[in-house]
Amino acid sequence: MAAMLTTIDNPFDPKDQFDEWYAFDCLRAREKNIPDSCSLLGRLAITSPLLSDELNNKIIEDAIDEIVRFDPEHEYKKIAV
Repeated sequence: MAAMLTTIDNPFDPKDQFDEWYAFDCLRAREKNIPDSCSLLGRLAITSPLLSDELNNKIIEDAIDEIVRFDPEHEYKKIAV
């Protein structure tokens, strides 16, 4: 399953409305002085073009699961795409 990370308060769909979703996410991150969702995911999901797409997707999904599991404010959620 492919997945994406988002926040519970973001009204936009990161798959179909990425520009709006990303703008909302970045504004929220600046207001809270935290990394945006893409940056946070990028810190944890260490992917490589040398790995297969399947393995890279697994690394990303595992990182999303970790972010959601250890989110003390329960602000993040995983959505299937």
